[in-house]
Amino acid sequence: MNETTIEPVPLRALNQVSYCKRLYYLEYVDGVMPINEYVEDGLFHHRRVNDPGTASRTRKEGDVLRTRSVSFSSERLGITGTLDLLEEDGERIQPVEYKRSEAPRDAQGEPTWWENDAIQLCAQALLAEENLGVSIASGVLYYIGSKARVLVPIDQALRDSTLAAIALVRALSARDVPPEPLPLELRRRCFGCSLAPVCLPEETLYLSRHEPEPGVTDHAGGEIVASAPGAALVRVVAQNDDRAVLYLSEQGAHVGCRSAHLVATRHGETLARVPIASIR
Repeated sequence: MNETTIEPVPLRALNQVSYCKRLYYLEYVDGVMPINEYVEDGLFHHRRVNDPGTASRTRKEGDVLRTRSVSFSSERLGITGTLDLLEEDGERIQPVEYKRSEAPRDAQGEPTWWENDAIQLCAQALLAEENLGVSIASGVLYYIGSKARVLVPIDQALRDSTLAAIALVRALSARDVPPEPLPLELRRRCFGCSLAPVCLPEETLYLSRHEPEPGVTDHAGGEIVASAPGAALVRVVAQNDDRAVLYLSEQGAHVGCRSAHLVATRHGETLARVPIASIR
């Protein structure tokens, strides 16, 4: 009997799926990974953090032992990834994850954490526990944008959320089509997303307005609720009245660049030839 090999879930995918299920699907299932200035900035900071010359080498800094770029995997949990930093001070071991953004603030104005970042950090703690045979009570999120070091308790609620995120990744990966874009109340997450021009959340929602079948639930177990017919569609990709958008709407069509023009063809036949300068 042949055993089916299940690919382990990358740690970063847990962050993505907790932020937006459609974002995870487009990146990890469809393999679409465009890079914008925010993504490139994050890659730049992580290149500085994850220096191959210091990977897996433990250094003593004061009373703390620090090991950078520690790779772990767990067949039991079905996850894998590289920890930015692992700290040990004699009393505790905790993972440290670097984020390019600024830390959010609580009601008292103190730095706290984003839930999707905490889930990624918790997955790192679970990997460290299994691979090192230790118990980890907390981890650290370091937000580079605000130079804030935030201590995150690895409590049972966060552990449950992390395991649920792993299960959600498995469920989404088995789908043939991506989930719908984020609802209106979460659309703020779309701004600055490198996948917004590919995801086209407002266009997709406009075209898919329909009432769901009674009792239909999503893979997270929540009821799918259709948007109200008259609900406003928030523009994510900025409008530009001076330039147009080129849509490929026929199966088998593709676009290429020739002499400062975008040329759309299908089966060798030219469908459109548009100056690049006229396209936004």
